[in-house]
Amino acid sequence: MCIFHHPSYWKEYRDEVREAFYNEVVDAVTNDKELICVGYHLPEIDFRDFADRIGEDKIIFKKRVIFEEANFQKINFGRVEFRENVHFSKAKFNGIVRFLEAIFDGKVYFSRTVFMGEAEFLGTVFNGMAIFSRAVFNEGANFSRTTFNKKAYFLGTIFKRDVDFSRTTFKGDVDFLGVTFKNLTKFINVFFELAKFLHCIFEDITVFKRRETFSPDKNEVVIFNFVNFKNPQNTTFMDFPLSKISFLMTDVKDITIIARAEEILSEKLLRYKEKEEWGKINEINKNENFEKVIKILRPYLRQETVLAEYRNIRKSFEKNRTFVEASELFIKEMELLKKGLPWYEKAVYDFYYGLSKYGESIIRPIFWSVVFIFVYPLTVSPNMH
Repeated sequence: MCIFHHPSYWKEYRDEVREAFYNEVVDAVTNDKELICVGYHLPEIDFRDFADRIGEDKIIFKKRVIFEEANFQKINFGRVEFRENVHFSKAKFNGIVRFLEAIFDGKVYFSRTVFMGEAEFLGTVFNGMAIFSRAVFNEGANFSRTTFNKKAYFLGTIFKRDVDFSRTTFKGDVDFLGVTFKNLTKFINVFFELAKFLHCIFEDITVFKRRETFSPDKNEVVIFNFVNFKNPQNTTFMDFPLSKISFLMTDVKDITIIARAEEILSEKLLRYKEKEEWGKINEINKNENFEKVIKILRPYLRQETVLAEYRNIRKSFEKNRTFVEASELFIKEMELLKKGLPWYEKAVYDFYYGLSKYGESIIRPIFWSVVFIFVYPLTVSPNMH
């Protein structure tokens, strides 16, 4: 019987199993072979020790590596580079697993993978597609300083304990579809190129803070569609420009949003969709990120829903006593409401804006009062004589 496939052998013959696995690793690395370990039961392993034993700085797998349905105890993939695709689908990590500064050049699959212990991806680099569909993290998950250079999928993933994406860089599209974050969730100093949080649930303290080192002109898009923040009073968004983030069909009135007032992303998307329908989008003004999210939001992207988002964000500003930003946002909300009205109703709105900025300006009513008090008599007096 193969010792790797017997669930109890790794306990009874721990050293023998580790040595046999080491020989397979050395054979795969030195002879450029695939490493196929389907259903293996492995003891505690540290790939840094393997690297030291063969006298190399790191372990480099140049061919495909398959650990599907494997059973791991405590394992450290530090100083490992995978040049081709790697498969961890349906694998089970019973102890702590570390991918500290590991490099994945090909696609990596963690589909339906179960992490029973802590999972550490500190400084990991994903140069290929990363798939974490329906993975379950039973303990803490740390993705600090991780770089995703291609698409990343977290579809139906469950984070049962704390999860940390601080200082993480998503240079490709990232999909968080139907993800459940049950505990403390941190996206601090994070960079997104295109992030889609769809039908997600955030159950505890949640913090999103955008990294400031990236150019403000970069075409970033982050959408939160049908997201449920179950603990809104402990949910905070900091430094994410409203022009780059959408909360369409998501209730944010009780969360804390720290940002300056500006035209929200959803209004930009609505305008882009209308131009697209009128055939006014060409190669010069084409925005690929906008087109990707419009495909998702199209059924909900209407003037009424965008106005509702304006109101929700404004209520968040008011609740957090940022009244200046709330006032400016109300003006933008009224300007959007004015669009599509008959000309005579627009004229009333224009008069209201000119008189007092929809009731948000103190200066304008005073100015017009002064004009009426001092200028009107001058125009009337000659006629009286």
